[in-house]
Amino acid sequence: MRHSFYASMQLLQQPQVLIKKGWKFLVILLLGLMVVSGSLGGVLSIFIGESESSTDSQAPIGFYGGNVGLSPETEQYRGMVQEVLTQYGIPEYESVILAIIQVESKGLLADVMQSSESAGLAPNAFTNPLQSIEQGVKYMKANIDYARERGVTDVGALLMGYNFGTAYIQYIARNGGVHTLELAEQYSKNIVAPSLGNTTGITMPYRNAISEANGKPYIYYNGGNFHYADLVGQYLVAGTGNQEAINGDVQHLLQVSKQYLGVPYVWGGKTPNGWDCSGFVGWVYKEAWGIDVSTWTVTQALVGDRIPVSEAKAGDMLFWGPTGGETHVAIYLGDGTFIHAPQPGDVTKITPMQYFYPDFAVRM
Repeated sequence: MRHSFYASMQLLQQPQVLIKKGWKFLVILLLGLMVVSGSLGGVLSIFIGESESSTDSQAPIGFYGGNVGLSPETEQYRGMVQEVLTQYGIPEYESVILAIIQVESKGLLADVMQSSESAGLAPNAFTNPLQSIEQGVKYMKANIDYARERGVTDVGALLMGYNFGTAYIQYIARNGGVHTLELAEQYSKNIVAPSLGNTTGITMPYRNAISEANGKPYIYYNGGNFHYADLVGQYLVAGTGNQEAINGDVQHLLQVSKQYLGVPYVWGGKTPNGWDCSGFVGWVYKEAWGIDVSTWTVTQALVGDRIPVSEAKAGDMLFWGPTGGETHVAIYLGDGTFIHAPQPGDVTKITPMQYFYPDFAVRM
């Protein structure tokens, strides 16, 4: 079963090679010229259409409660993001803005939110992060207000609106009110790309963990990135508030596991110099609890009590694959996330369970 923003399967959170959004401002300019000249015709009704009314102008828009997998360079802006969001009256969008920063720049550029274009400026025109965050939050707030006015309460629509522009939110309002990958692709292919000259649906390769999981390893030439909501979504995780209190022993296990974030994956590796999934799990249990759970996935699945994933608690092992043929193992952190060593070319990291759901769990 293939999932997208809300339940995308993803084993890896590889660095994304994103398409720069210079086309966004061009689309706005082009549409403005076409409207003035009266040549937009039927397409205009798709972009703007009739105003969708809502009886609740303050309808809440869904959003995730926390982040996962953010780089230290992105995390350094958390305080600044909180301050700006408070000024705009939307502090609850902290995790969303930080996830956008992770996708747009990984916190490495001055224009951390790549928001200068939404202000009508050239790409990377902002020379300090505060300018970028202020404009990015301002733009997001405008999208939130626009979505509420049209009864759109879906966070995926907001995320795509940040990339595609406000017109995408209107498009969603006229097509069921909920963002889907299919609607985003239609919008990219049939509206954005043709407005910039790609009238025949020409695609270009776009391969990463998200596009592969979506079964669509491509984007449309001059069509923006219809995977954008899922790219941002990989750094968001639901905060249920229902995680049971973690006892001291388990907390120590989790702390030990997290100190190895960033260790490279090495096939057959069993030490912090580099390890595979089972080598990582075996090392952590040995260091934290003095327990030898072996360093092979299939045997690790036999050392404790097998339980359904729905009953898993922090500190349990998670497994993928059938009994006797397990292919991957991770340590459950609780609240829908796990830590693991994914595959060659990647590093030890934290991943939301919603993107790669295990088959069973084992408790020591």
